[in-house]
Amino acid sequence: MSMLFAILSQALVFTPVSFGMYVSARILKITDLAIDGSFLLGAAAFTLCSLNQFNPFVSIACALIAGATVGLVSSFIQYKNKVQPIIAGILAVFFTHGAFFLCMKGPNVGLFGGSSFAQFSTLSPLTLISGVILIAGLCAAYVLNSTIGLGLRTFGSNPQLLTQ
Repeated sequence: MSMLFAILSQALVFTPVSFGMYVSARILKITDLAIDGSFLLGAAAFTLCSLNQFNPFVSIACALIAGATVGLVSSFIQYKNKVQPIIAGILAVFFTHGAFFLCMKGPNVGLFGGSSFAQFSTLSPLTLISGVILIAGLCAAYVLNSTIGLGLRTFGSNPQLLTQ
């Protein structure tokens, strides 16, 4: 039974990755690989902050900032230099892997001894992850059903409409 909970919690952890790929591929209709690099650099930032005994909430904020930076750099490459999204994504992933290995000083780093949410919560990890995914999903549904989401869907259907 514990193996089932481990599988379910890992599946829930990877839910944002699949949602990011869905938004990029299905809504925006852009083949962008920068999402892979953004999650990789976010994980590296979280690991470094956790091993340096930062508060887990600060670690998540650092991971979000690091991941968003990769997305911003990729979009800057696409917009300013008129590079195709797939090439910009490959460049972003390439640079992100380099930054990851510089930060982590190796491919695998254990989180043993780092700060965790278990120090701050009496909830089970599965309940905590499910709650975070539920809140993130509700926020994403709100954004996708707002004016911004309508603009994203419009861009995916007809990019020339938004450039005029």
